[in-house]
Amino acid sequence: MATPEQIEGVAYEVIPPYDTGEWWTGRVSLPIPGGDDVPLVIFTYLEAAATDGRREALRRALALTPAVRGSVEAMLYEDYVQIRDLLDPGAMPEIAAPADVWAHARPIGLGIPEHGDVRHRHFSVEFRIDWEGHGTEILFRDGVPIERAPFGSTTAPQTLDANGGAV
Repeated sequence: MATPEQIEGVAYEVIPPYDTGEWWTGRVSLPIPGGDDVPLVIFTYLEAAATDGRREALRRALALTPAVRGSVEAMLYEDYVQIRDLLDPGAMPEIAAPADVWAHARPIGLGIPEHGDVRHRHFSVEFRIDWEGHGTEILFRDGVPIERAPFGSTTAPQTLDANGGAV
């Protein structure tokens, strides 16, 4: 294991991934409820971990605004409503409004994909949610949440092409 390095003031360690290459890992504090100590993974090779694209994606993740928080709440609440409508409501926690999701949703991971040479900076936040067992993941583009998908989906890819699409 390599000596910890820092990117944007966050200490990282290099770990071997499940396939080839290396991933950078660390822990960060996200400015959302429950975001005090969230695992971080930068999906990349060691020599590319501190590129400007990844630095900017990390900066944007660490600086989420209250307006962005409201968008995340709305996306998590939409997920809750969709699941609630499919299942027995008695088996679900009762969540009356988007702002109430934080009692039932916790960020459990921040992922920064390989960017290549793209115009946009992407990252994803994974959430453990009480209304179903798989969790959900929200993909951000340039600090704005753009898509929600089940945890571990391909919505938050590890590698993005030059146009910001998954490869």
